[in-house]
Amino acid sequence: MTPKHLATVLGIGIAGLALSSCTISRHERVADHLLERGSTIERNAPLGGESLSVRKHEVKRAYRDLIHYRDTFETLRRRRDGNGLTLFRQFAENYMDSHLQPILDADWQSDHPELLGMDANIRLVQAECYMLMSKPGKMQKVLNGIEDRYKGRETMLVDYPVGEQSTLAEAIENLSDRKWD
Repeated sequence: MTPKHLATVLGIGIAGLALSSCTISRHERVADHLLERGSTIERNAPLGGESLSVRKHEVKRAYRDLIHYRDTFETLRRRRDGNGLTLFRQFAENYMDSHLQPILDADWQSDHPELLGMDANIRLVQAECYMLMSKPGKMQKVLNGIEDRYKGRETMLVDYPVGEQSTLAEAIENLSDRKWD
């Protein structure tokens, strides 16, 4: 191949790459949808090894976040800071909907021996946060979900109230009694 032909072939190749990249960027939403679907499948698949370690880290971090949110709600209520409560309620609800719910959507972690305790704890604190946000309907939905997920395991020990241990049945009863606080 002569240098002239090589330059022509390279020019056509570069033009083809540029055209395909324009086409791909135009259909970015399709690619995003495919990536989203893949991440949903990955979140719902049982894990082991490094993947399990990453999931544990995510769950522990979300639990710590919820503990801090709960403490903030209680502080704002004690200070009678209605404005702060309103603003923080919006922030916390957005966090729970966009970051926490995808973590809790996986069914398998409620049965995994290394995650089921953390999963129950995070759901209990989520219910308490909804109670502190004056959202008894959402709180009840979380409590019903806990009862359904852990049916037959009501004697399992959980860290609720935070800093104490009780059975899952006692923790649910405690939260149900506080629903209208």
